[in-house]
Amino acid sequence: MSGEELRDVEIILESGSGNHRKVSVNGQALVDEDGLMLGAVVAMHDVTEQKRNEERLAEMALHDPLTGLANRTLLAQRLQEAINGLAMVPPSNFDPAVAGQRGVAVYLLDLDEFKEINDVLGHDVGDDMLIAVARRLSAIVRPTDTVARLGGTSS
Repeated sequence: MSGEELRDVEIILESGSGNHRKVSVNGQALVDEDGLMLGAVVAMHDVTEQKRNEERLAEMALHDPLTGLANRTLLAQRLQEAINGLAMVPPSNFDPAVAGQRGVAVYLLDLDEFKEINDVLGHDVGDDMLIAVARRLSAIVRPTDTVARLGGTSS
């Protein structure tokens, strides 16, 4: 620091044991009247938990709490991104021989009579079934695909 200041600069500190902490740093250089640096005043604030909470909130805003699948909002974002990506391909580059390699597909799966499962066997069994279906669907798609749950809450 030579006369400048730092405002809300985030850094990661690593301890000898490998633990990481996110720290917000504010600082101001101390200079004398000749411009010679005398030192600096630096304040650091641990924001690790705040950042973890922000990440959890972002996760909750875009994922179904029961299954962990993408929710309606995230699905809409991903579909828009996919459509925008298709729009960027010039028509002259479209080759029918590879048409199956580019495109957007949406597959909707409805669990028929699911309300009956909840009503007869209970919500815990229904929740377990939704989680199992979510895991199985997630296991058979490509990492770039999105599996989403558009249904209501499990309670």
